[in-house]
Amino acid sequence: MKLKPLDEFFYTSCKKCKFADYKEETQVGCKADMWDFFGEDMMMEAYDNEKEFNVIKTSCFMCVPESVDATVEDVREVVSKTTFAFLLFLEKSDIESEGIDDKVFKTIGSLEKLNFDKEDFKFIISHPHDIAKDDRLMVSKWLQRGHESGLRITVMVNGYKDTRDKDTFSHVKYAQYICLLNPGSTIRKSGLKDISDHKDQNKRLFLSYACGKLSFTSMRALSIRYYESEADVRKTVKAVAKECKDLSLFAKV
Repeated sequence: MKLKPLDEFFYTSCKKCKFADYKEETQVGCKADMWDFFGEDMMMEAYDNEKEFNVIKTSCFMCVPESVDATVEDVREVVSKTTFAFLLFLEKSDIESEGIDDKVFKTIGSLEKLNFDKEDFKFIISHPHDIAKDDRLMVSKWLQRGHESGLRITVMVNGYKDTRDKDTFSHVKYAQYICLLNPGSTIRKSGLKDISDHKDQNKRLFLSYACGKLSFTSMRALSIRYYESEADVRKTVKAVAKECKDLSLFAKV
């Protein structure tokens, strides 16, 4: 079965947006000035039995339901933030491998140095439940180090491999971009800021970013494809990254 292209999922209808400006049943503008921001090439006219309105051919971050009690300034403040989640899946063999302690501390050290608000990213470590006592102590030291430096770090212990991805996925569903890490992975100090700046400066929505050797993928895109791929996070991330490149929804920063 041919899948609907990812970019079409992100088209935004102005019809029921709080900031849509109507004259009778016809939309004549946008109170958040997003028509000027996107321009004619990024919009198309649409209508139904109720109204005539515009559709933005990408994601409009200022689109909110009519029922939301917020001003343009309120919404701009909220959407100006870019949030991230880093995922580190460790198998039992990874936990028992030589040098794993140093590798994970290297990754934690890299995250500590990011010039980005620590409230706007989280770090999830997932490992099986059946690891040795000494290895549990090792993991607790990673957790302690992260907390001492102010990182939002969570360790997930999974008893069932079949539900592991689903459980981890549920912990990061509110992040805008997801990054899969390997033990020892690092990110440059300005990495998250560079992605955030690029997102804010471009009209089009970019669903995938490459920052050095790391890939960051839109959580919304992952959510769409996740349930089509039998709930395998790692397979979904790879598939979405490839699709984003093919659709020119990918950028290097």
